[in-house]
Amino acid sequence: MLIKKIFIITFISLVISCTNEINIDLPDINPKPVINCIFTPDSLFKLNISKTKKITDTNIYYINDAEVNLYSNNKLLGKFNNFSNGDYVLPLNSEENTDYEIRVSIPNYKTITADSNIPAKIKILNATCAFKRMDEYGDCLYEINIEFNDPADAVNYYELLLFFNHYETINSISNIDNMDIFNFIVNDPILISEGDLDYEPSTFFFSDNLFNGKTAKIKLGYYGGYDPHYMDGQLVQEIKHLYVILRSVSKSYYNYRKYWTRHSYNQNTNEHFDDPETLLFFGESLPMYTNIKNGYGIFAGYSSDIKKIKFIP
Repeated sequence: MLIKKIFIITFISLVISCTNEINIDLPDINPKPVINCIFTPDSLFKLNISKTKKITDTNIYYINDAEVNLYSNNKLLGKFNNFSNGDYVLPLNSEENTDYEIRVSIPNYKTITADSNIPAKIKILNATCAFKRMDEYGDCLYEINIEFNDPADAVNYYELLLFFNHYETINSISNIDNMDIFNFIVNDPILISEGDLDYEPSTFFFSDNLFNGKTAKIKLGYYGGYDPHYMDGQLVQEIKHLYVILRSVSKSYYNYRKYWTRHSYNQNTNEHFDDPETLLFFGESLPMYTNIKNGYGIFAGYSSDIKKIKFIP
């Protein structure tokens, strides 16, 4: 065992000592359009169009001369207006349970298409948080329980977010502090079965494979600090704005999140060079999922339900 440890330490040292920056001449690429559009109920359709580029190119190449049309069941709903920096907006609110398609015409490119929908919002039934115990290191462990009913008529996909809010109402993203995902203890089979946790996801996303047509009951452990009277630096009795968001997402959105999480984790970035063990064992970057035909990017929708988590002292 000692010899094995010495070998690993020596090997890591050699890897670090042999890490050098080199200059390479990458071949030119044939730029392709990249279209990104995430839409939600009661919000305007907004999308961005740019081009792919060399990995060494730090510029962003926006496309501002595209014609973008939105359809539903082959019926034209409207034409997007271009503003600048590749941004296009259609003054039309999206709706749940509606299929949408975009058709994009760009000079010198094939027609680009994509389709997706917004699944119906799923209501959160219960959301509670309670102090459970202190572990052997003095850390306070809380238990968060979330319940919702899953429709049985189709395969459904979800995304789960938990956060603190500093004000009575959620009126600005700046008011929100996401609960640190690295503080969660995840033993719930619903989340484990997705196989995403090793890739350090920023949110939890999952299908209804294990609870189709039933009441989903998700349980999470959360380390909130060293004092049971406090949680993430806030007095327990003053925690009034702990929230959970349940997103009902399209299959395209679900696939995109899963691929992006793995792709991002395996990026050859400076983070890996700061961690020798990660540098030794990280995998190759994976191709990104896209549902854009004749291009790259994502066109997908989701609906959301938000609920204040009841704190049980």
